[in-house]
Amino acid sequence: MIWVLLAIGVGAALTTLVWGRKRNARSERHLYAVILIAMQALYLGFVIVQPSARGFAVEAAFLLMCWGLAAGGRRMALLLPVGYLFHGLWDLRHATLLTEYVPSGYPEICVVYDWCLMLYFMTRLKAWS
Repeated sequence: MIWVLLAIGVGAALTTLVWGRKRNARSERHLYAVILIAMQALYLGFVIVQPSARGFAVEAAFLLMCWGLAAGGRRMALLLPVGYLFHGLWDLRHATLLTEYVPSGYPEICVVYDWCLMLYFMTRLKAWS
């Protein structure tokens, strides 16, 4: 089962990368900044569907951090891979804690997705600067 989740994460990352590479460097960075915010917004959506006051506060706080890294990443390219690194760690947190409001398998897919993109971003820093 875990291999299926990992394959989905890699497939989603490759699809996103093909889509992103069709853009110029500035537009590509902007796209990945928006995706970082959207991924964390999904966690906030999960907690709205399965209410948890503590979960909402924690997810909202991390959404603000992701927004800050995404906004900064539009100006300083290194902040985007840092944001995806942290988001992957956030996914691992959910996978190990089995957070009740997060769908089963989602964190595993997302951590692979995040870190595949992060590795790609490291190859694009020069073009993005």
